Amino acid sequence: MRVIMSLTRVGALVLVPGPARARRAVVRGWAHRHRWTLGATAVMLLAAVVRLRYVLSTDFPLGDGGLFSSMAGEIEQAKFRLPLFTSYNGGQIPFAYPPAGLYTAALLDAALPCGLTEILRFVPSFVNTLTVGAVIVLAQTITRRRGVALLSGTVFALYPMSYLWLIMGGGITRAFGLLFAVLAVRQVYHLCTRAHPGSLAGVIALAALTAMSHLEAAVFVLASSALLLAVYGDRGALYRLVLAAAGAALCASPWWATVMARHGVTPFWLAGQTG
Repeated sequence: MRVIMSLTRVGALVLVPGPARARRAVVRGWAHRHRWTLGATAVMLLAAVVRLRYVLSTDFPLGDGGLFSSMAGEIEQAKFRLPLFTSYNGGQIPFAYPPAGLYTAALLDAALPCGLTEILRFVPSFVNTLTVGAVIVLAQTITRRRGVALLSGTVFALYPMSYLWLIMGGGITRAFGLLFAVLAVRQVYHLCTRAHPGSLAGVIALAALTAMSHLEAAVFVLASSALLLAVYGDRGALYRLVLAAAGAALCASPWWATVMARHGVTPFWLAGQTG
């Protein structure tokens, strides 16, 4: 909001008659004060262009997504209760997949007229672009150097493996998982470097959302937490991380406890054996 108000003031000053040099000085001064915001915005716009180049090349979701479209539709049909099975391709597959992205797609489909196909086509790339912003903030938090953070965000924005699998139709789960994971890792850093109750709550909430979006992203958070603990942590940080892990598991329990009550541990065990 402050940036928008500043832009309004700059625009008003530029329109007021006066020496052109003075107006240019005002614009340059504003740009200098907000160069961090402008730089991060530019990197995210670059990321959006790179991703939309693929998304707009077809009128259908990229790659996979049929299973996720079917599951989101079944959530709607079940009036947003967690279904017992998904009937994708005529099968009876336990409905055990982390459901946060699927519920998001179902809610958007219920609220918007565009349909699930368009939601699976565009939402993953939008969420993945937000992840570029999260990477910039994470890098700035750890390095405390804005130039390094912007460079990190640019490299991430252009690195193909940072988006190819995440902007497909199946990215409705993967993209949310990575976004929440990056945000969770930033809170883990704060938890390791300072004992702040807000950081503990942030790790719990974001780690739970990560696990309920994509389990592979949850593994990434665990590995990153171990690394940050080794570099920045102490015994107190270890205690706080264990508490955060327990809290995240509890927050995610309405999903995993329901799945285990219905199907046992088999779906999770078999998922862990895949490539």
